[in-house]
Amino acid sequence: MTGSATSATVGRLAAVVSLLAFAIGLDAPPAAAQASLDSLLAGLDDGCARTALFQAWQDDLVARHLPDNGVAPGHADVGAFAGAIGRERVVDRGEWLEVKVPLQGTWRGVPVSALVFSFGRQNGIYAHAVEFAAEASTVREVFQARVERSAARLAAEGDGDFAVSTGLDLEGRVALWCDFSN
Repeated sequence: MTGSATSATVGRLAAVVSLLAFAIGLDAPPAAAQASLDSLLAGLDDGCARTALFQAWQDDLVARHLPDNGVAPGHADVGAFAGAIGRERVVDRGEWLEVKVPLQGTWRGVPVSALVFSFGRQNGIYAHAVEFAAEASTVREVFQARVERSAARLAAEGDGDFAVSTGLDLEGRVALWCDFSN
């Protein structure tokens, strides 16, 4: 082989090896960013408001796991978030069921790990919490002021018989919670 033919062959071979390395992930581009769950979780840090999709999804969970509570399924189409929502795990806590749904995404740019629902057995227990996969300091920086405003407004709006409350749990787990229990 002549020098130029050898160079051309080596060049082609290098290109093929490079393409193969890319194809099998040896030189893969950076992983795509985690899914934003902002439109699903919108409002939870502002008066514990729930989007229509969140409410329907939550109603589906109650109807499936506590059919005696009389909640009609919400028929939620969570298809846009299907890749970010894991399979729920249910734990019987006696007076309520804990339904923990793994999440893989972000809310307001902060990684989340799960949504935890507490559904009472016809006894008024009802709460949910977004658990974060981030340091407490990051969650505090992004959510503290919003939650404080939200908690103050909810306290002022409470009617005595039914008052919604919210806060950050930064000890043990890192979570933003909303409690609708009466």
